[in-house]
Amino acid sequence: MPRSQSHESTRSKLLENKRKQEKYYNMSAKELQPLHNGDVVRVKPNDKHSPWRKAVVERKHGIRSYKIRTEDGGMYRRNRKHLRATKENIIDPDSQDLDPTPLESQPESIVPSETGKAHTAMNVQQGVENAKSSENDITPDNYQTLRGRSVKKPGYLKDYIT
Repeated sequence: MPRSQSHESTRSKLLENKRKQEKYYNMSAKELQPLHNGDVVRVKPNDKHSPWRKAVVERKHGIRSYKIRTEDGGMYRRNRKHLRATKENIIDPDSQDLDPTPLESQPESIVPSETGKAHTAMNVQQGVENAKSSENDITPDNYQTLRGRSVKKPGYLKDYIT
């Protein structure tokens, strides 16, 4: 008759396996640096294709979580592993000027240089010449596809009349 194991021995083996797993996991794990009030951070988005948003740490909420305020004014609680400290400055929407002055150094219209005009004219002229030469190459035996490729019949068929 098979013997059953005692409840205590099974429990002790499970705890020992748990301690071993914790030991090997913690060998490569590292503590993240704590964040302080006013630190600028980037917040990991829920959608992995969205960009990381800029935010400011308002206060610490728990052991690993922080209350943050995003640039659009939203208040969120996020785990430390979803926050990355940055050295960027955050723009406070309350402190922005309501009447920004336009930059005077930028011209209102962009005028191409003379060399750009000559270069462009030369490219157009070459394109026209290429189009004319390709029109001359098209014979009844050759034709051009809709995509612009010229198709020639094979040379061994030149003796046959179609």
